[in-house]
Amino acid sequence: MLPLSAIITLLCSGKYSLIGLSLSKKLLISLLFVLMFLNLLFFKLGELSIVLPFLVYPAALLLASVLVLDREFILGMANLICFIFLIDCFFNVYTLLTLSDLFGRPVDFRINQGDIFPRLGGIYASSFVSTGISMSAFLASLVNKNRLITFLVICFMIVTGSLRSPVLLLVALCGVIVSYFIKGRFKIFFLAVMCGLCVFAGIFLLSDITSNATRIGALTFGATEIFASPIFGNSGYTPFDYKTGVTLEKLIDSGNAEQQLMNIGIHFGVPLLLIFMILIYSLIPKINNKLSHSSNSNDLFVKRVCIFIIIVDLMVTHLFSFFPFTVFSLIIMLRLGVSKEKYKSNQPTLYL
Repeated sequence: MLPLSAIITLLCSGKYSLIGLSLSKKLLISLLFVLMFLNLLFFKLGELSIVLPFLVYPAALLLASVLVLDREFILGMANLICFIFLIDCFFNVYTLLTLSDLFGRPVDFRINQGDIFPRLGGIYASSFVSTGISMSAFLASLVNKNRLITFLVICFMIVTGSLRSPVLLLVALCGVIVSYFIKGRFKIFFLAVMCGLCVFAGIFLLSDITSNATRIGALTFGATEIFASPIFGNSGYTPFDYKTGVTLEKLIDSGNAEQQLMNIGIHFGVPLLLIFMILIYSLIPKINNKLSHSSNSNDLFVKRVCIFIIIVDLMVTHLFSFFPFTVFSLIIMLRLGVSKEKYKSNQPTLYL
């Protein structure tokens, strides 16, 4: 789905431009691209299969800075995401009613770990992917103001059977509340970081859970690796095989700290990580009273919710981005309010 979605976007965008961006943001984008390319060329050329998964976010955010999309295309993508969610819902309802998969695939029901409901895997038979699709649909429902989809997302994320979904739902609701009442860039960034730290702290507070114990070990490993080579990052890792399960040893061997920001620091170094974080901050839209009461007000609101969730996800262990399509769909939402007409006018209506 990710390659297909990417191809559709590239074909339908019609234009890529740095016009309208500040000089400082242009320099940040250029510097990030050059440093990443040189790092890959001189240190990671033989390990592309290992480091490429950690480039999904940086590449997507770079795309979000230069991609120009028609509003109609974004609304169409939002409707498509909602349609995919409804198909996923059909599979999940069947699982809830029959405790079996529609295609006969195994259903993950961890009664011994206290699960009340089976872990709903949806059409892909994976609770991680189903959670990602649900969150994409949540954001899409904010775009097209489809309250029925919003309600269905909330219901299914509560009963998905995994702790990940309710936590992500709380993060999303916090993002909605913050984005509705707070307009300042720094305040939104600060509150998103605080929310991320709270979720991050929960991993250590619930350390008796087996998966959290593994995450803590991976995070400890990540911090050690960053301190070992903070400038250019580390190398010498081996590819990760998810089909045989996730263990701490496999995470360490593949250089995966189970945390997005830390993974970037491990493989590409702290300087590139800092540039990446500044670029993320710059994606929070600047607004004034005129814009906040204009027809773009809902677009600005959705963009703030998106960037709030991005920041939290980057600080936590793949809370949202396990399924790359969710990152892709979120980036599409970030282009709201940035239309082709903006680049034809000398008076932009929205500041990035």
